[in-house]
Amino acid sequence: MLSNFPSFESYFQQKLNLPFQIYLTNILCPEDLLTEAEKGILESFNSDIRKQNWLLGRQAIKQVIQKLINSNLSDSAYSPDTSKIKFPCSWLSLSHSGNVAVSVALPNTIKLKGLGLDLQLNKFPTAGTEKFFLRPQEKQYFNNLPEKDEAKKRCLLWTIKEACYKANPENQNTYLSEYEILNFKAGLVQREQYQFNFASLALPNGYLSLAICP
Repeated sequence: MLSNFPSFESYFQQKLNLPFQIYLTNILCPEDLLTEAEKGILESFNSDIRKQNWLLGRQAIKQVIQKLINSNLSDSAYSPDTSKIKFPCSWLSLSHSGNVAVSVALPNTIKLKGLGLDLQLNKFPTAGTEKFFLRPQEKQYFNNLPEKDEAKKRCLLWTIKEACYKANPENQNTYLSEYEILNFKAGLVQREQYQFNFASLALPNGYLSLAICP
């Protein structure tokens, strides 16, 4: 799967008509590549597992920014120091699943309210959990999905809502059930004043969903 991430880019670029850059990795960022501010963040974590997860995500972030630089699509430079990047972010998103991290970024010539990405591999929401993130009227999408495996159905709808949550510039104190799928085929979700467009990609052992808030 890691060797196929260029095809992820073209899939989402075509689906949402934007020049996404995507980077998928299972490699930790070498600590000697961190800035002093980034090293300070790393040292603030008490757990080795938390440090490893942060280094995994940092590798995905640094590499996707390098892809933006190489693409020549942006009109200004990017800082090598990523310590000031805060989520939700209008041009970058990050997701972890197990020992894999994936990042997505857009050049700064593209202006969005939000960008969100969610990856789920191997570990799916358990039976019955859909009642916590699906509205009653959304059960039709769950029942009508061509996927026969109900665990994979839950995984797909979960990643869609998680991606929309991450793309919401005001996602604090919001719940996945508040993000209503208005039109599954058209890839349209709404929460209050914000609308989201999404696309999802089936993987051999999960789903990757990407959402934008125009």
